Amino acid sequence: TRAVLSNGATTVIGVDRTLPIAAMVVAFRGGVRVETDPTQGLSNLVAQLLTKGTTHRSALEIAQHVESLGGILEPFSGRDGFGLVLQLLAPDLSEGLALMHELVTQSTFPEAEVAIQRRLIAQELKAQEDEIFEVSGRLLRRTLFEHHPYRFHPLGDRQTVPTLTRAQVLEFAKEWIVPSNAVITVVGDVQQSQVAQALQRSVGAMPAREVAWPSRLPEEAVDDIRRASQTMDREQALIMLGFRGGQYAQADRYALDVMTAVLSGMAGRLFQAVREEHGLSYTLGAVHVPGWDPGYLLIYAATRPSEQTKVLEVMEQQLARAVAEGFTEEEVDQAKRYLIGLHRMDLQHVMGVAKRIALDELYGLGYEALTSYETKIN
Repeated sequence: TRAVLSNGATTVIGVDRTLPIAAMVVAFRGGVRVETDPTQGLSNLVAQLLTKGTTHRSALEIAQHVESLGGILEPFSGRDGFGLVLQLLAPDLSEGLALMHELVTQSTFPEAEVAIQRRLIAQELKAQEDEIFEVSGRLLRRTLFEHHPYRFHPLGDRQTVPTLTRAQVLEFAKEWIVPSNAVITVVGDVQQSQVAQALQRSVGAMPAREVAWPSRLPEEAVDDIRRASQTMDREQALIMLGFRGGQYAQADRYALDVMTAVLSGMAGRLFQAVREEHGLSYTLGAVHVPGWDPGYLLIYAATRPSEQTKVLEVMEQQLARAVAEGFTEEEVDQAKRYLIGLHRMDLQHVMGVAKRIALDELYGLGYEALTSYETKIN
């Protein structure tokens, strides 16, 4: 069931009696899409700090409380949103709801915790500098999106994260943690009417305020082939081809997903041509990353440095063939079965279901999108 409270907050409650557990998600629009060059990583920093201190509890006390409930509490932040996920035993749901409301409305973002999180994020970013996929992905996004904030990494940048201040954190939270910008989902072995009343008393009591979420950010069209390269001390080469992709709620988003699955499948022509026929790559694939604004489609292959020219040549040949000829019924059917299998696996866990519903609702697909996914893929 879905309801919009008087202050604009959207709530979705799902009942699943399979196991005596419940999961809840509080999600807000935000993410890298509302960041600028100097504020890269601010959304992620705010999300992490939501679990690090309120007017009533310290970071340690919050962690101990979650552990005492046998729960799992995780912050998240990505391209278009951020928030919190909590899973716990269904009998403890009322305590979980109270805790989530406290974290969202009474977080104090202590100065000491801001410094700790900045340091931890900077260390994580430094570690990623040795990961060829991370380095290449960053380079590709910066090349494909010259001005759009989708060029940013969700964690931020090693140069900007240490400069972010508590004042910026407070301002970001004030701007984006508002009811009209939020979706709250609760899924599990719950009593729907009781949860609805509890959310009305807590979330529904938050003061209403509008938020300036931009409907569409401008980005120039890609009308030429952009090339970029970066040298790493590695006995391997990674080739990435990036193309503009689709939006979350775009009608042909599912066709893009099937096409991507065809290109990345082990039985697909790209895999067969590059790896099986020529033995040129040890890993390759494709992924579609939609967004609120058009995202991107990525096709990649890792190989030996001496083989990179040949790999790129074979990849371009196969993609040109795909454009000219399309795909066989067998390739498409296999890709659809693969995607539907992944989808069904994702639905096995209430935590995943709760987050999926929250983000689908937040990004305009609607909370029932997961129930129509197989039909649209087929």
